[in-house]
Amino acid sequence: MTATFDTVSPEDWKESILKELKGKPFETVVSRTQDGRELMPFYTAIDRKGFRGLHGMGPWVCRQDVWGKDAKALNVLILEALVASVSSIGVNLDEGHKLDELFANVQLDILEVHLKTSRPSGHLEALKSSLASSGRELKALAGSWDHDPLTEALIRGAWKQDAVADSSEVFDLMQLFGKDFGMLSIRGDQFHLAGATSEQELLYSLAAAKAYLDLAKEKGIDLQSLVNQMRFQLAVDTDFLESVSKFMAMRILWANLAKAYGCDAGAVQLTARSSGWTLAPVDSDTNLLRSSTEALAAIVGGCDDLVLHPHDGKCDSFSLRMSRNIQHLLKHESYLDKFQNPVEGAYAFESLAASMCEHVWGQLRTMDEQGGWLKTVEEGHIQVQLYEQARTKANSLLDGSRPWLGVNLYASEEGPALKNIAWTSPESTHLKALHFPIFQVA
Repeated sequence: MTATFDTVSPEDWKESILKELKGKPFETVVSRTQDGRELMPFYTAIDRKGFRGLHGMGPWVCRQDVWGKDAKALNVLILEALVASVSSIGVNLDEGHKLDELFANVQLDILEVHLKTSRPSGHLEALKSSLASSGRELKALAGSWDHDPLTEALIRGAWKQDAVADSSEVFDLMQLFGKDFGMLSIRGDQFHLAGATSEQELLYSLAAAKAYLDLAKEKGIDLQSLVNQMRFQLAVDTDFLESVSKFMAMRILWANLAKAYGCDAGAVQLTARSSGWTLAPVDSDTNLLRSSTEALAAIVGGCDDLVLHPHDGKCDSFSLRMSRNIQHLLKHESYLDKFQNPVEGAYAFESLAASMCEHVWGQLRTMDEQGGWLKTVEEGHIQVQLYEQARTKANSLLDGSRPWLGVNLYASEEGPALKNIAWTSPESTHLKALHFPIFQVA
């Protein structure tokens, strides 16, 4: 005999909660997202949206980025990571390293390699040479240029030339690479670090992607090829419900934007990066806890690869090992790589993701009607808004109204303490620049 539970209506749930509140208003158990959306204390089957296919084609990839001035030391770290089951590496080519030194004894043709640079064409010959040593060509390379000229202009406060010319460098190189190499890697995580809420991060990422599509269309570039070679990087923080829902919403929004241009978004590549806002500058061991929460949110939300910044901000053997071990634990002890879309049917996540999609899509249409992303950033509206939000957030960390474990909550009385939060202030020439927090410790 099959037993079933009685159906409980939303009204029944609310009535039970009110009894437990003993006279307190129901609103006391209703919280809100960063964007002001209501988060209810319960969700039921009527909140389910029936989402399907919101994950990548397989388990997430453990990615590690390395940085520093010593190419030989970085090569040692890369080899250590590869031995420890990391299959995706990110390096900063603008630090001036030679590829042959960075990737000595590394088989570039069997891993994903992500090359951060503001000038891809300047490294093209060196990349060809490194691949030729193993008998490979550019089209066999997997990974991406970690390059987003429109967002990088906001970070610098200036175009290298102008929006059209800066983007054209990417378009001109597209035909040289295969489908497994991303030519554009849109850095939504940079908007997050500059103060964006979850919905704003989605909005500005999509708006930037739309700007690239418009520029490519004007140049007669095949839009489907561009869509196939476009990647997105989003931040993941300790707001678990929001982070999971944000990644779910991103796939839906991008699919709809690509469709509006007559393209198939396919299996878009989403990279998750742990939030700089949660990387405490003191009591760094607590960052391991936050990184674990962020990793879980990114994986459950459906990221394709995950970058966890080292808990103490250092790029050395120990710190990188601690970082990747968080992912290994979630894979080999929690078996999170064995599930496809684990939140499918989870009412709360689907409801919030749907709400995000609705509001972001509406804001994207409004921005387009007002002239689009390029006009908005050239007038400085995004930069000013994000800076004001970031300062408000920073002040809440300094005065303790926003809890930060180990920093303003249960902080050590003997160790260093957060003194202030300064801000990057690049000299802007063509554009207002984004401002990023710099935690100062006393």
